[in-house]
Amino acid sequence: MTKSRIILRLMETEVRFAPAVAVCLILAFSVGIARAEKRVALVIGNSAYKNAPALMNPKNDAQDIGKSLRDLGFFTIVATDLDRNGMNDVLDRFSRAVGGAEIALVYYSGHGMQFAGKNYLLPVEARLENAEDVNRFRLMPVDDIFDVLQGAQGARIVILDACRNNPVEDDIKRRMASIPGASRDAYLTRGLSRVSANGLIVAYATQANDVASDGSGRNSPFASALLRNLDKPGLDVRQMFFNVQDEVDRVTAGKQRPELSISLVGQYKLKPEAEPSGNKEVTAAAPIDPAAQAWAIIRDTTSQAVLEDFIRQFGNSIYGSMARARLDELKKSQVAMTSFNQELGRSLQVELKRVGCYQGTVNGEFGDATRDALRSFVKYSALNLQSEDLSLDTIKAVRGFDKRVCPLLCQPGERAEGDACIRATAAPARPSSGKKCFTFQSREFCE
Repeated sequence: MTKSRIILRLMETEVRFAPAVAVCLILAFSVGIARAEKRVALVIGNSAYKNAPALMNPKNDAQDIGKSLRDLGFFTIVATDLDRNGMNDVLDRFSRAVGGAEIALVYYSGHGMQFAGKNYLLPVEARLENAEDVNRFRLMPVDDIFDVLQGAQGARIVILDACRNNPVEDDIKRRMASIPGASRDAYLTRGLSRVSANGLIVAYATQANDVASDGSGRNSPFASALLRNLDKPGLDVRQMFFNVQDEVDRVTAGKQRPELSISLVGQYKLKPEAEPSGNKEVTAAAPIDPAAQAWAIIRDTTSQAVLEDFIRQFGNSIYGSMARARLDELKKSQVAMTSFNQELGRSLQVELKRVGCYQGTVNGEFGDATRDALRSFVKYSALNLQSEDLSLDTIKAVRGFDKRVCPLLCQPGERAEGDACIRATAAPARPSSGKKCFTFQSREFCE
């Protein structure tokens, strides 16, 4: 058996074995958990803006709401003060956990804006100088969040603790009109327009074109009301948001009233109501273990980043040990895959060299030199490969030729002779006759 086949057999065994171990461990350590409802949440709080006035509370809001959601059994990713790359990274990690979730929730607190009919969330390094700066490469479109939430099978909830008036757009227009100066109010707003989407609850901290207060305490008025209502037992999630709406309106004396956009069908309770015991003797239900619920959600993931997030949150639990074991298995599989690909690369380079298309070192790296050699092979063999990627099929296609395919290219001063380049030799000089000769008007004269 070749080395390549041995590595492939080991990889197949490893991949089949790892999920089986995970399932057995779950059965052993999740006694009392009949069926874990998959709940996932992404919580972002941007406070430390570099090119805009800093906000006092979003970081606190995110940390407190993230803790409350974890206590309610959510696998929660909490991130604060993110630049554009950071926001993209956490959304990518969240997207890997959201599939099949019964409840998927995203909470954002920080600057936001709407421009040309689209809503954007602002990273902490965002700098807006003109209309061209308002794009998905500098800002995060809210539509990206909606796209990720499509993977959830149940309730999809987006909470935007951001203001919704929009002098930012006017300020950009003033810049475009070459009027000197910029309105400071542009950065004091987090303007978002109303979103129409099916199967969602979208909760805004305030009405359209109004300013949401950042608050004078640890949390904003909206976040404070949300924290007081999240864990109330027996409340349908829609009623919970109605309670938050009324509380914010009351606390701010009518100056701020959250707005809700609800197109969700069915009832979802963040905290089920405890059943009355009456006079009957009942067995106490096992307490909810957030680590067990989160592990049930991500135990089969192939994302190392998701497992690392879990270990950061629940590393001291028994499930943390299981997550570390799963992470080690994935890393071993990755090493095995790397070795396997390197063996494939060596085999391809050997075959390409045999048919005269590769002149480099046989090192197993499927880099530019090997790719160029493969393209040359396809060109001169007139073979229609389905893919020019590194694969056993590609190697088999090259191996099917038993003679040179690519032309022999020699360096200057060399000439082709058979399958090799040899140094070209100069023509022998004409022997001297001993006479003195000279040329005049293209004729040679000798003494």
